[in-house]
Amino acid sequence: MRYLCVLLLVAVLLCPQARTENIDEFKIRSSKVFSSVDNNFSLPKQGVQLEYRKINDGSAEARKTLFGYHIALDYEELENASNFELEGMFAHELSHIESYIDMNWFDIVIYAVKYQMFPGFRKEVEVNTDRRAIAMGFGTQLKSFREYRLRTASDSDKERLQKNYLSPEEIRTLTENWIQ
Repeated sequence: MRYLCVLLLVAVLLCPQARTENIDEFKIRSSKVFSSVDNNFSLPKQGVQLEYRKINDGSAEARKTLFGYHIALDYEELENASNFELEGMFAHELSHIESYIDMNWFDIVIYAVKYQMFPGFRKEVEVNTDRRAIAMGFGTQLKSFREYRLRTASDSDKERLQKNYLSPEEIRTLTENWIQ
């Protein structure tokens, strides 16, 4: 029994994949990644606040609220994402934020209703957001993040990703065309 415990301890210490970071470590890491990406975008003066909570559909979401701009991250969905993959996720979410900047509250309400009620509008928003992230130079990171989500997401999230977002292959093609 003692040998089994020692073997398990050695495996955990030597295999980074066997360890998971706690939420505080993830907050620090994700904040650093966010800081490396956000200066590439035209963001509101008040900045963007990161929050950590369970998200029903997906792993992250960008919002404009009465209290400013927020990106919510689902720790359980993102804790194993690499920094490179997180860069792709942040580029996508910051592209959403950029699209909200010029919207007044009436526009935001109409936008939110259309997003929830009209699947075609939702797909158009998400595809255009992916395209904006690619145009900002984050195509390879976005592709990596999309592959991560397709590997790790629940079946319902995978279905939503395949239905509403660019596929990794489409991202690769657009990225290659954008670079040329």
